[in-house]
Amino acid sequence: MSEKMKQTLQEALQPGESVVWEGKTQPFRIFDGKEGRGVLLRWLITLGITVWMAAAYATHNGKGTVFYAVLALILIIVIGTSVLSYRQTVGQYCLLTNRRALIIRPNGNVFAMLRSDIGTAQLYPLDYGGAAIALGSALLPERDKQLRWRANHPLESSDYTLHGMVFYHVENADAAMHLLDAAKGV
Repeated sequence: MSEKMKQTLQEALQPGESVVWEGKTQPFRIFDGKEGRGVLLRWLITLGITVWMAAAYATHNGKGTVFYAVLALILIIVIGTSVLSYRQTVGQYCLLTNRRALIIRPNGNVFAMLRSDIGTAQLYPLDYGGAAIALGSALLPERDKQLRWRANHPLESSDYTLHGMVFYHVENADAAMHLLDAAKGV
């Protein structure tokens, strides 16, 4: 853990709170797994539509560079958001304390969920190795659809309380599950 992240963690910890488990998101490729194939498919569809629109515009005497610039911007946004989301996921630390579950991102953002609000925690083996842990009963319907996305977008309510988060492709996931199960008395 970098010094900046250690500092962020120390600032995030409440009085009397201590870390009982920590794991870093393990490296993976952006196109790994089912979710990675979804990213590739979105890129290819966006590229195909962009090329088709540019060709259609050009065949109808389209000479405006603004139209082409807008198409390029759309393409950059679709690819850029996927890459940014991937980079945020790869660089994050996931922690369990005696009171909360935390995600600390490299940019200093911290997401925290009370352990008493977790309810259900589920371990999901990933098809390219490693595992993800979904925390919170609200995530059960999404389990196979959006684990990587939820790792970057914890589920918040209107009062900004977290109701679900995902520790994605974390090291030592079994130990975290053991701690969560032991806290529930399973």
